[in-house]
Amino acid sequence: MVAAASAILFPPAAGEGSDRVPGRDLNAMFALNAQLLAGQDVKIEPGATSVNLPERGHLVNSNGQMALQLLKTGDTLPAAVPVLNAVRDAATGLDRITVPAVAGAPERTILVNPAPSPAAPSDTASPPPSVPVTPVHT
Repeated sequence: MVAAASAILFPPAAGEGSDRVPGRDLNAMFALNAQLLAGQDVKIEPGATSVNLPERGHLVNSNGQMALQLLKTGDTLPAAVPVLNAVRDAATGLDRITVPAVAGAPERTILVNPAPSPAAPSDTASPPPSVPVTPVHT
């Protein structure tokens, strides 16, 4: 009874803790078109399993916020970066990308919805409000 009353009288803030998903304490996953980092001189062919990049990305915690740190490849940092390819699942229509297992983290699967963005304009005002041509004074 007391627990129910305290939950009603003192609810948590909206969204509080929603950014902390159990079991997701590993570095965040994100996708980036490798051609953007490779430069104009490097051509990434379809079906390639790796590509040599002049820099590599690394997620870091900077002042309590997630940031992308770019590191130059060379002496101790290998330039070869694996390229992951999506496979279309005929049953669901989703693209499936499998991230291989690494030390301390199991194999992971990323599902991507390849649906195109809507062709309709994002403006929802219909029709737009009329703006007076001359100012109205009272």
